[in-house]
Amino acid sequence: MICEWCEKSFRQTTGKQGFCSDRCRYAARDCRRHIARGTQRTIRCKRCRDEFVYESVTRPRLYCLACRPVKRVAG
Repeated sequence: MICEWCEKSFRQTTGKQGFCSDRCRYAARDCRRHIARGTQRTIRCKRCRDEFVYESVTRPRLYCLACRPVKRVAG
């Protein structure tokens, strides 16, 4: 079997094993969680369900500009 992350050959110990080690499994999981800055993303708004495009920063956007929650200022 070939590891999905590091592409090294390894012997499977279970039927669904796709990675040679926990380190490779966690690295692949973390890579899918984070998106490089500046990447154009198309996503569906959680509130109105319309698709919109945004340029990624550190966290993914969940709402379009029209539906985004407004931060309240204390005072």
